[in-house]
Amino acid sequence: MSEDERATAEGMQTCWSDSTPGEIHASFSGHRTLCGKPVIEANPIYASRLGDITCSKCGGIAVFDEGAARTRVREVLDKWIAKGKLTPASATEMGNLAIDVFPGRAFTSRRKGHSWNKISTDFLLASGAATDKDASARFVGELGLAVFEGLQASEYQGKY
Repeated sequence: MSEDERATAEGMQTCWSDSTPGEIHASFSGHRTLCGKPVIEANPIYASRLGDITCSKCGGIAVFDEGAARTRVREVLDKWIAKGKLTPASATEMGNLAIDVFPGRAFTSRRKGHSWNKISTDFLLASGAATDKDASARFVGELGLAVFEGLQASEYQGKY
């Protein structure tokens, strides 16, 4: 799916997949969920609400522009590669993992009414980046914060 196809949550359809009974996903095509599962049924756009989505991965993709997060992540990775602390291959793997996981978690937290400050602080504490002093902890902290900054900057401004 191109960036233009998912630039905003407008045009999203709620849908269902056989592989996750009872879970409500999102789609922009009606054929595949945003998390990649085949769609068995989709609501029309006019009957679809972001608030109905229960799949955190689909929700994260629907309400955040991952491109904005990827740009910020790339800046962090390039800095660590330039220092010789990461290889390009491991940097790409780490960046992709962060982009794959964090939008869904941010979607769930934002839906609960948590602020971006709380989301970032909870991440830093849970990952050890706030308390550990080694380079790995600093890297994890920088990477996570970069993702959250990108997600915050691109967050859909409607209700979800």
